[in-house]
Amino acid sequence: MKHNKNHSDIIAGPCAKERKTTSFTNRPEKKKSKSFKEHLKSAYFKSIPIRHYILRGHISRTLTITKYLKNNKKTKLQVGCGPNALIGWLNADIISGNIYLNAKRKMPFKAKTFDFVFCEHFIEHLTRESGLKFLNECHRILKTGGVHRITSPDLEKIIDLYYDRNVYVKRQKLIEQYGKCADLQLCELFNDYMHNWGHKFIYDRKTIAQTLFNIGFIDITFCEYKKSSYSELSDLERHLEEYSLLNLAETFVVEAKK
Repeated sequence: MKHNKNHSDIIAGPCAKERKTTSFTNRPEKKKSKSFKEHLKSAYFKSIPIRHYILRGHISRTLTITKYLKNNKKTKLQVGCGPNALIGWLNADIISGNIYLNAKRKMPFKAKTFDFVFCEHFIEHLTRESGLKFLNECHRILKTGGVHRITSPDLEKIIDLYYDRNVYVKRQKLIEQYGKCADLQLCELFNDYMHNWGHKFIYDRKTIAQTLFNIGFIDITFCEYKKSSYSELSDLERHLEEYSLLNLAETFVVEAKK
């Protein structure tokens, strides 16, 4: 919906004109420009995906994939591995891992290539639209009977944290372990989960299950943290292992078969 009134008119009403004519000395100070060190740090982090593509993308990626598929009977792909590469898996990410992979695009694998696909605290970094494309791609590259395991923040558990009814941890204890101590406001806590760390879309169990079903997955099962009926999918999670209670309090784990 288009608003004809500007933001100051909506909030201040008749006072808006007075606010517009406020003297320069009362206006908010301009943000200070970044230092050379800050610019250098920003440029370094922006260059990481480029460097990873040069080292682990294109021809190098093709050779790595071919070698992995040739040497492994059970083929296993981890998408969005970050620093948590798994032994025996083909680890893929935009910034690290065995190969460069941008999960917003079509994945560089033939249909029915993998027995297992795993992603941990990754899908929430994709928009709803990109997430649907990614899940469809996972379905395409899985063999018939292959399994996709997803570990992700759980919207219902986060809401329970906000209302202090989470069965795994008391809200104050989580805030104290969170890194900001007791100064963290509840509104901050909730919005951090929604928008911080590059989060784009947080699923609840009903939405992820329905999405997987609509794509064509079957036997959609929610699992305990680090546990699975498949030995290949057991004890995989590495995200914030030192805060195991936090993972239980905020995360769901779901497996779905093709």
